[in-house]
Amino acid sequence: RPSRHQSQTMETEDQARLGDVTAWDSIPRAVLVKCFSFLTHKELTQLLTVSRNFSLAAENDGLWKALTRRKPEGESSYFSDLRSPNYKKLYQELACLRLHTYRVVDQQSDLYASSTDHKSQSIANVLRANPSFWSSKGADAEKPETLIFGLVSPVTIVTSVSLKPYRAAYQWGQPIYAPRAMRISLGYTRDEFVWSSDVFPVLNEDREQTFHIAPRIVGGKFLRLELLGRYQTQREDDLYYICLEKIGVKGCPLGVLKEQPYLSRAIAAQALD
Repeated sequence: RPSRHQSQTMETEDQARLGDVTAWDSIPRAVLVKCFSFLTHKELTQLLTVSRNFSLAAENDGLWKALTRRKPEGESSYFSDLRSPNYKKLYQELACLRLHTYRVVDQQSDLYASSTDHKSQSIANVLRANPSFWSSKGADAEKPETLIFGLVSPVTIVTSVSLKPYRAAYQWGQPIYAPRAMRISLGYTRDEFVWSSDVFPVLNEDREQTFHIAPRIVGGKFLRLELLGRYQTQREDDLYYICLEKIGVKGCPLGVLKEQPYLSRAIAAQALD
């Protein structure tokens, strides 16, 4: 049992702690929100139990909105620019999300290529297992090409795109006809794309090269690839070509997100805008 002196000391310490809490609670909430904007989600969650003022500030939807749009430091979380009525719930779903991906190009859709050198070199070739390729028409070194693919569902999350440039083993020197760079876009119609990636450099090598969209969550019905710049001329006509042997698109349809209602609704709402 504590002595009277010990009890008085403990009471004084408790009053001091309460005084500190009262002092913290007197800080304007807008100031707390600004301070909390520099914290991680774990630190923000811990503040929910400090005091009522801290809890209300830490629940600020703007803080959680910023977290949903911040690229995570770990490899297991996702982020997104989607709009939501509850960004805290959206963030929690993104943080716990685990996606199982597979090839998501609809091979029965109407594929599009801005140019094709010969009908036997159509864009459909890049989706087939047999050795074949797509070739653009010859042009100058800076002329871009555009490829458009339909995806397997009206709302499909795309996590990565890969391509393999074509090596023309039958030509002198066995040249490789890669594009110099590529930009990926996703949209819900062929004419309007809601998101575009940064420009990815492409190596002039005949091996599969993968370009990741994840951990960003992006959905669409159509995928557009802009192929920018050309490395290689064809000896016969001295024109530059782009030739691709294979293109792979990985992701999953929106229907797999049965346990992520806020994320599902946010992606669906973007599709309807």
